[in-house]
Amino acid sequence: MDILATSDWQEVWAALQQKRQRPADAQHWNDRAADYARSVGNSSYTQRFLELLRIQPGQSVLDMGCGPGALCIPLAKAGNEVLACDFAQAMLDEVQRRAQQEGLANLRTKLLAWEDDWVTKGVAPQQADVVIASRSIAVQDLHAALSKLNQTARKKVALTIGTADQPRSNRRIIEAVGRKAEAAYDLPVCLNMLFAMGLNPELRYISSHKTDRFASFDDAFAACRQMLHNPTPHEEELLAAYLQEHLVVEGKATALEKPFVFTAPRLITWAFISWKPRNPRE
Repeated sequence: MDILATSDWQEVWAALQQKRQRPADAQHWNDRAADYARSVGNSSYTQRFLELLRIQPGQSVLDMGCGPGALCIPLAKAGNEVLACDFAQAMLDEVQRRAQQEGLANLRTKLLAWEDDWVTKGVAPQQADVVIASRSIAVQDLHAALSKLNQTARKKVALTIGTADQPRSNRRIIEAVGRKAEAAYDLPVCLNMLFAMGLNPELRYISSHKTDRFASFDDAFAACRQMLHNPTPHEEELLAAYLQEHLVVEGKATALEKPFVFTAPRLITWAFISWKPRNPRE
């Protein structure tokens, strides 16, 4: 067996996905679009992503999984032609609203999912100079997703993928109920798959702090319980005890929509992977 065969790495990726909660569907993100839009700003993550991207003036960009516009809006404001894509229409509505407020005629949106046939949906091969996918690689078929990014870009592809602690997997919560946090294999699988595709990825890192916010104690308990995937009654007791100790109200509860926060923010480290696209058979 060829250990570097792309299909083998896809099998490893598929096995990892079987152990996880299925990625949220479009309706989940539609329901949260307005909330996410309020939190979008000039964050340290956004700044660092754009620094590492090193986009050139006048280059066109396709932003896959754009969300409410954390990256596509500043890229358009810098003068780049941007196509912002997402599978949640409410996210695209937020992008369009912000683009209109900023007077950005160089930003377009497209309803597009990773699983779609991109060419049929109007995304041509080599459509954009630069193709990005920021924190949006939540797919069952990683090889297909990477191939679509690669074929759509003319000059550069850049994505971020989780390392150890990720937004939807809080290591502190997992260990607080007595479980052992699983090692994160997303990054090595992704890199090896790219190598097997004949590509030469470059690796950098982006670290940023995340403050988890909740409307109430019950809201926090429900969100953290979901991370555990069918916890036992004893684990639920341990979780409640952990939240009682580490959850506090920030400022005046009546002044914030989600005033409950943990006593310390989490440090989230993302792997920034970029490469120069080419036909893997070349």
